[in-house]
Amino acid sequence: MKYEKFTDKQLIDKIRKGAREMQDAFNILHKRWVGKVYVRAYRMLSSKEDAEEITQEVFLSLFRMILRGGVKGEEPGRYIMRSTSNACINSMRHKKIGKKAVDEVINDKKNSGLNKKDTTPTSRALDKAIEKLKPKDKLLIIQKYFEKKTTKAIAGEVKRPKRVIDYHLERIRKILFQDLKKSGIQIQEI
Repeated sequence: MKYEKFTDKQLIDKIRKGAREMQDAFNILHKRWVGKVYVRAYRMLSSKEDAEEITQEVFLSLFRMILRGGVKGEEPGRYIMRSTSNACINSMRHKKIGKKAVDEVINDKKNSGLNKKDTTPTSRALDKAIEKLKPKDKLLIIQKYFEKKTTKAIAGEVKRPKRVIDYHLERIRKILFQDLKKSGIQIQEI
């Protein structure tokens, strides 16, 4: 039986009922959503390998959830994308990629002054990495580390929830961490 014309809900019903063609139904559901899941994961994590891992994790979790009778009352696509975002956030929480190390590098730079010409390789690499950031990301780093504003204060200024600011700062730290490593700076992943 061909399932290409089935809706996502119909495919989930076929999978849940344990139809002989359940693998075909899941493959079609996977094919429909894998690109969107990967793109969201890549945008959130900025890493091809992490995005691939999260994509695989999301679909494995989805399959298990369907078999347990979950994903009933909501639109499957909404569930899949929310699961993707949550998996990415959990991944960042667990890894805290380079947070402490990047904080230390920024604090060293802060102690020598943002606008002063610091000739250490680490400071130059940090300057270049900060310059490559998007303007709003650069502003967040300056507000947080050089103007010593709390994330709560920044959130109030930009009228966004504190957790959104925390998320963006974590993502920016990861970008800085990767740029510093690419520049040859010996920085430990903590």
